[in-house]
Amino acid sequence: MAENSDTPDEPINSDKPVDSGKPNKAEKPDKPSIPPARIGLWVIAGGIGVYFLATGLIGLLTGN
Repeated sequence: MAENSDTPDEPINSDKPVDSGKPNKAEKPDKPSIPPARIGLWVIAGGIGVYFLATGLIGLLTGN
């Protein structure tokens, strides 16, 4: 009877997360959280921002 898996003799492992009814975060969402077109805009805006930061830093370092 000690091998019956329905009634374990050991206490329940508390390290395992309790299923709270929320969806698993490891599952892929149906659609990405940021649309691909918006990612392109962020890349372009980031490139422009890096350009202005770099030119400003170079201007400060060279004294222009």
